[in-house]
Amino acid sequence: RTEERRGGTSSSVDSSPAAAASSSSSETLARIDALVRRILPLIVATIDDRSWRVRWTAASKFAGVVRAFAPLAGAMDALVPAYEKLLQDPEAEVRTAATFNLSEVAGTG
Repeated sequence: RTEERRGGTSSSVDSSPAAAASSSSSETLARIDALVRRILPLIVATIDDRSWRVRWTAASKFAGVVRAFAPLAGAMDALVPAYEKLLQDPEAEVRTAATFNLSEVAGTG
């Protein structure tokens, strides 16, 4: 820890490796959070796509999406309703793809 004097006041600056790592971790988490806020809505939007093939692809890859996003706070709040839509899709192929992932998706959350 070092003491710095600026303009007649002193401030304490922690220059230890642990403080640097903590700061770096905080910055990384903030970047990940910002990325999730940008990407998650795009992923969820594929579930509402007009093309059943796009929805089928989303359904078939959904377990991987859940594995990637489950550890992040709030992600499951967006993913669960999206998955429910896939399970109720008007196209049988989409529902089937979603159903094949059901046990894996349920085990992740």
